[in-house]
Amino acid sequence: MWRSWLGLLVFLGFVDAAGAADQFLCVSEQSTGFRWKDGTWRQEEFKVGEKYLVVAVPEYQHVGEKVNFEIRTFGSDKVEHRCWGDGPVSSEFGTRIMCGGVGYGLTMDTKSMRYQEVFSLGYVEGWDKPESTPAITIGTCSRLN
Repeated sequence: MWRSWLGLLVFLGFVDAAGAADQFLCVSEQSTGFRWKDGTWRQEEFKVGEKYLVVAVPEYQHVGEKVNFEIRTFGSDKVEHRCWGDGPVSSEFGTRIMCGGVGYGLTMDTKSMRYQEVFSLGYVEGWDKPESTPAITIGTCSRLN
């Protein structure tokens, strides 16, 4: 019985240590895109300085996909993006965390400590209205320990 408790404590300590290492603060630096204005699509710069918290979470299922990272607006519990797969994707470029879905997503690289967020809905669908704002935002991240 004591071995079971010891094993559980070691496992929980490992999970806590791993979770603490897998947290990042990301800040948007540039954002550009398009907005429907005065009957036409116009290029526009969008607000920057938004902060996101990238958090490792215990694996769970969301809409049939594995999730092991969440992106939240800094200071909020609201989940902006869910990241799925078997963990960050290792490549020749570094280690990437891939989040989001069709039309809206965020990719972060833990080597370059950069991210890009894309919102691609609006124009292609023919949603010619001011709320339709296809955009790309880039920024940098810092590891939180």
